[in-house]
Amino acid sequence: MYNVKSSQGTYKGNIGEFMFALAKKSVFITKFHGKEKYFFVVKKHLTKEQQEFLFRNWYSIDAIEVGFNQCTIYEIKTQSHLEFRPTQWKPKSTERSLAVYEKAKSIGFCVKLAIVEFHENWSYDVLIKDFSEELVCVDKPKKYDSIFHV
Repeated sequence: MYNVKSSQGTYKGNIGEFMFALAKKSVFITKFHGKEKYFFVVKKHLTKEQQEFLFRNWYSIDAIEVGFNQCTIYEIKTQSHLEFRPTQWKPKSTERSLAVYEKAKSIGFCVKLAIVEFHENWSYDVLIKDFSEELVCVDKPKKYDSIFHV
């Protein structure tokens, strides 16, 4: 029998992103919504600098939510629920991801860290916090990180 909660890497992350989108209906996941089709929906709510940034970094951002006066971008992480999680535990992120989200904050985006937490009974929680470098642990670069520019 397979167990998604114990799987490593991309599949668990993709499932977590879908679960986040189910919990937060106004969000769309960028990797499943191509920028050629969806960028025009978002860009009318952004400054020129934000438009250029978002177009360049579309696939580096996990999710986007467009509100009346605010565009929020999300870094989504998944984890299994632990009754007694060590207080020093932090989800992993790459230096490039940190740079992308810090730049986004500096040009006026609202940036959030969303943690999808899987429970034993197929239930899940979504914890949302203001994104901060202190909330994540810097991991080694991903294979394709070097080809992207913030």
